[in-house]
Amino acid sequence: MNWMDIETAFALTFTLGVAAVGCTDTDTGASGEDEDSTGLLEGAPGIGCPGAHLIGVLDDPADSCELDTLPDGWSATRLFESGSPGLVEMGREAPGELGRYCAFNPEFDALEEDYDEMLAAVEASTVMQLGSVGTDCMGEAPQSGLNEESVRAALGEAFRENIDWVSELELGDTQAEREYVAVGVVDTVSALAGRDEAILPLNEHGLQMAALVRDIACPGGESACVSGVFHAMAMPRESWEIEPDWLVGGDNGTQGDIALGIYEAVVGWQAQREADPEGTPSRLILNLSLGWERELPDSLDPSRGPARAVEAALQYAACQGALVFVSTGNNPDEDCPHLHRGVLAPADLEQSSAPTVTECERLGFPLGGSEERPVFGDDEYRPLVYAVDGVDEFDHRLINGREGGASRLAALGTRGVSMSDSQTALTGTSVSAAVATGVAALIWSYRPQLRPHEVAELLYASGWGLGKDADIAWSGDESGADLEIHRISVCAALASACAGGSGPACPELDCEAQPAAGATYYADYFAEVEAAVSNSTTITFSTELSGDDPVCAESVSSSLASPQPEVPVCPYCNVDVPPDTASTEPDDTVIMSVAADYQGSIISVSMIAYDDERNETIYDFDDEVVESLNDSSVGVTQVIIEAPADISSATLIFGLIDETGETTSQSNPITVQREG
Repeated sequence: MNWMDIETAFALTFTLGVAAVGCTDTDTGASGEDEDSTGLLEGAPGIGCPGAHLIGVLDDPADSCELDTLPDGWSATRLFESGSPGLVEMGREAPGELGRYCAFNPEFDALEEDYDEMLAAVEASTVMQLGSVGTDCMGEAPQSGLNEESVRAALGEAFRENIDWVSELELGDTQAEREYVAVGVVDTVSALAGRDEAILPLNEHGLQMAALVRDIACPGGESACVSGVFHAMAMPRESWEIEPDWLVGGDNGTQGDIALGIYEAVVGWQAQREADPEGTPSRLILNLSLGWERELPDSLDPSRGPARAVEAALQYAACQGALVFVSTGNNPDEDCPHLHRGVLAPADLEQSSAPTVTECERLGFPLGGSEERPVFGDDEYRPLVYAVDGVDEFDHRLINGREGGASRLAALGTRGVSMSDSQTALTGTSVSAAVATGVAALIWSYRPQLRPHEVAELLYASGWGLGKDADIAWSGDESGADLEIHRISVCAALASACAGGSGPACPELDCEAQPAAGATYYADYFAEVEAAVSNSTTITFSTELSGDDPVCAESVSSSLASPQPEVPVCPYCNVDVPPDTASTEPDDTVIMSVAADYQGSIISVSMIAYDDERNETIYDFDDEVVESLNDSSVGVTQVIIEAPADISSATLIFGLIDETGETTSQSNPITVQREG
């Protein structure tokens, strides 16, 4: 019996949407609170997203979510029993502390003032504190020309080389000895859509993350390994006006959705273990390549229901032995890094402790693991989740990384491409988290006796030190653990895991983490780009520097969370810089082919070039360039510029407009080819 044969539906949400145009300064008024009528009740939450449900926490899980009475038009359910169709189908009673979480749902088009009566009912209740209630808003957040398959494939080979990928041939006969690991990708794709190609998810970000995980964990495409990578819906919403779609999903989601997705992924795996213990992996990893932008008052308040529900679900996962990797998040506008600082939630929970045996029992959660497959131990470093930051092929933090958002674990996050499918290349911390997840699944399959924290720390210890300390780390650490950032190496991690260990037979690998290779492995990719340009309808323009400083414009804060990153406008764009000896200023070329879905929606294009010191040079492209990019008959658009002499990286900023007239922007890191 295949371990995924039992139907489970998974749910979770974070916005995949594009960032607001310009930089976002959030103004919530002098007090920092939402201005709405709920302020009449002391301790009431701000209502930043009318129509959303409320999440509150009972004093005792034995109490009823119906409280003493509910206002007309409102319903109450236990969040972890009825929060999504998947949980309803499972019919399981929420264990221990998870039974305390209640969702209060308006069954009408609720306005801000309509929440007063519901909050008053909580205030009058004897079983729930008003200060535990929070609004479950959504937070911000994943043809021809350069889009040829040959270009994508060459980039995929470069990605494999840069992460020190281990091939099927290198694993050899030891593949048969592996104990495969279950990996839950909590993202934009439902469990059913992940298994049925006839169901097309609205947003394929989850498929891309799963493909990257499989490419590392299952290099030979073994069916038993591949089937262990499953999906949990993390983003079923498009907006508040449209009902969530738990089958094809959406771009957006709430903290409550995330909590549900985490819980469903774990209990779905547990159900498989109960039904088929021999055929179901005994180890579980969760990949959360998503993030919540900290822009709404009360939205991340740890004392209120939505944020507490996420942490409680992660505590439940930890008690069952799940290892969780979370992307640190991307900066939606590199022009204004000061407005997007720190890691996104839930990556910030690396600062919280994983529960001990005693704490799991106090929470009313069953204990996972066994004597042969232990979960708990005296680990020196034991956070609730492991945040994963992104670096490029030069070991620089990603251009779209967040200031103050560096974690101990880092992985390559540029131009992530799986060779096992046709997904588009992505750049962002989503890719980095998927790399960490894939490597952990690979080494755990050879060393299943390792505890979850031992696996994560093995990734860290075998990685390449970057000479800089992380911005966040487990706050409970008293052991003086190393805080230097380490970049993960696939081969080094597996070789280290196998050295002197017991368990299934290991491949003989002689490798250690190495310094960044830079552009060494991009030669074939650059050659394919050159061939695509010569074989396509190409239009060339020239441009000059922009003398304008970036505008950090105020915008309305989002109420959704997102995958990190979104699907790029120009996944294979490139800057070609000839040797200095061949310079006839200007002679550097920006080469662009946009994805078909974006043609016709581009309203502006600019580029930021960075030198080795991260100094910026800004270029604004004119309307003729925009018109060429929107023209489906043009395969490649080239712009001649004079790039900085020591250019090392670059990003394109696309202004976009949708069918409703709403304007947004997307940041798009691109490769730099320095010839000679």
